[in-house]
Amino acid sequence: MKRFIMLGMLFVVFITIITSCVTSDIYELKAPITFENEDVSATLLIAGSKVINLDIQNKTKDVITLVIDLASFTEPQGNNTRLIPEETKFIDATRSQPSVTIPPNGYYSKSFFSADSANYISGKYGGWRINDWLPLDLKGSSFVFGYRVAGKEKYMVFGGDKAEQQIFAQIEKLGSVTINKTYWNILFLNSVEKRRNALYDEALAKAKEQYGEDIALTNVRYQGDWDVKSLLLYFSMLGFVENATISADVVNL
Repeated sequence: MKRFIMLGMLFVVFITIITSCVTSDIYELKAPITFENEDVSATLLIAGSKVINLDIQNKTKDVITLVIDLASFTEPQGNNTRLIPEETKFIDATRSQPSVTIPPNGYYSKSFFSADSANYISGKYGGWRINDWLPLDLKGSSFVFGYRVAGKEKYMVFGGDKAEQQIFAQIEKLGSVTINKTYWNILFLNSVEKRRNALYDEALAKAKEQYGEDIALTNVRYQGDWDVKSLLLYFSMLGFVENATISADVVNL
């Protein structure tokens, strides 16, 4: 009887490990959202559910100061969150951030994430994580970045509706790209974010080789499936093996 109970417990643990190692994610790259006035020409790109990329061209002969503490995202429901640069330490996410100067006719490019998305997980395999914070449907949302120029405070506002409306109307689909890779995730050290980002980088590089530099990936799909080779890692107790696939459509910017 004890033997059957033990086998049952091992089976439950085995199934739990298998299912916890299977990951999937689907996210869509929205159309670039542009903003332009007499001071700046800017483009905001939504890359997945965790990061946005901002490019700003200073069109003036004055120094522009981008005030990071004024950067924010407002959800369709009206909830508001601060946006902070990618190199910010997670522990400093809720603190005031230094402003950035853009020289006359200069250029600034940076990725941002939500200050509220940084989360610390305790435990042996814990650490800082960035949770999803961008909704799949951006209609009714807005991204705001404040700046100062010639003693005046101004704002760049990017409406999420434009990202939804433009994606099929103004962007040409060039083709598709697929990357397959097997990961040996020893001691569970390679997080799903790292695995997904590595595949995304490979897919983007492959797409640029085939279609040129002025492209982006949309309708990105990530699938990670548990591989039976995981049994070699002490029945998945010491890690797991994942067959990962990323596929995406390639569009012309």
